[in-house]
Amino acid sequence: MYREDREVNLALKVADLLEVNTGRWNRELVYETFAPGDADRIMLLQPMMNREDSIIWGFTKNGIYSTRSVMNNSRLEMSSRRAVPWVLWQIWKARNSVAFTNTSLSPRQAVMTAFEEAELWFVANSPHILNQPHLSKPGSNHPVVHSNVT
Repeated sequence: MYREDREVNLALKVADLLEVNTGRWNRELVYETFAPGDADRIMLLQPMMNREDSIIWGFTKNGIYSTRSVMNNSRLEMSSRRAVPWVLWQIWKARNSVAFTNTSLSPRQAVMTAFEEAELWFVANSPHILNQPHLSKPGSNHPVVHSNVT
């Protein structure tokens, strides 16, 4: 994962993280770009100098993205899986901002916005959530049930 306290170059390639003369990782740049644990793992990898950079989706065997691969990924929580369309939309908007206005949004902000918008959509479109009673304790030991069901 990228560092949360940094803006990320969305056009960054593996080759950009290597020292030109030696082909080894530029340690300083790797640690400036990625979270410490991820940077440690990257530093353990041997760069493949004879291959061009390519885009790989890490949740499929063939490296190709599919919506099903996200939905079937048991490592992702349900809230993450159901926010996928909003995350993709934020990526598209961020790409357009860079391409057309030369402005960038931090990846952290884009993901946070996507999750907020997804949650708002699910709340607004889930009538059973709106009609379920909830408990509160207004100053006594006896809970009071509130409901908007008539």
